[in-house]
Amino acid sequence: MRWRTSPPAASARSARARTSPPTRWTTTSRSDRDAAPCRRRICIRACLFGSAGRGGSRVRRVLALLAAVIGFAGAAAQGVRDTIEPAAGMLDAILEEAGVEGAVLVRRLSDGAEWTGGGARVDERFLPASTFKIANTMILLEAGVITDPESEIIAWDGVERGGGWDQDQTLRSAFRRSAYWAYSRLAGEAGHGHMARMVTLLGYGDEHVGGPDEVGTFWLEGPLSVTAREQVGFLQRLHARVLPVEPAHMETVIGFMEVERGEDWVLRGKTGWGQPEGQPDIGWFVGWLESESDTWLFAVNIDMTDPERHRSLREHIARSALAAAGAPDTH
Repeated sequence: MRWRTSPPAASARSARARTSPPTRWTTTSRSDRDAAPCRRRICIRACLFGSAGRGGSRVRRVLALLAAVIGFAGAAAQGVRDTIEPAAGMLDAILEEAGVEGAVLVRRLSDGAEWTGGGARVDERFLPASTFKIANTMILLEAGVITDPESEIIAWDGVERGGGWDQDQTLRSAFRRSAYWAYSRLAGEAGHGHMARMVTLLGYGDEHVGGPDEVGTFWLEGPLSVTAREQVGFLQRLHARVLPVEPAHMETVIGFMEVERGEDWVLRGKTGWGQPEGQPDIGWFVGWLESESDTWLFAVNIDMTDPERHRSLREHIARSALAAAGAPDTH
């Protein structure tokens, strides 16, 4: 397995990090459940062993019914294969057409069907970079270092980093602009112990946060690492609102994640851009697409050997992969 994490680095390196349908349950009484197998046995015996004069006819009808059921099941399974296998090949083609080394995983929420591209890379570990802001937002809110994510000001430290980073931020603007300095400072205020406990509680990636001196950089420079499959698993728990944090904190970050809204769909996600020492930059785009009919979770990572060209490819690859898996076309 190839590792994309870097050894602990001096804090000065952090300036280089670029971040950019419900189930219906039907209940039955215990007596109903206990009686059901008995009723089924009676029905089967009646069909198979009815009156002697009609026994052969009944057996033929039952056999015909069984054949029809088996045939239907086989056709249904073939239908699933027909929809999944071509799309899976298309995901590899999407990466090849983009001209990048990468991985993409799409999971349909209703039935758990998955489509992948990039082979074994979907299970390789990389720096999460700014995709960790999804988890970090909830961790910081749980710590209470920010109480109003929409209006509480995080004062700019005066260090010029470029673009929208060089100004005061709210938690929302820091998420949207990927202002890593704001999240690094707040992580320090939350404390190493709180950050370590929450990363473990959330089950995020390999859960390695390093020592106290890495509290503001462990997702940018390591040791924390995550796979595309783990990203999708974490996002699925967030989408289901089952993470062990306050419900309001989950709703806050889900709101932050909105990228684009169509007539009958919403795309939510977060990009990430990390620079592991001595290795290609790693680019991420993770999230989910909600529609009226279903939800598709996704994770994309690529080697950003040409950052200026590749920075926009992360989202393009994700949108193309979602469409190949049967989600609404969001291009």
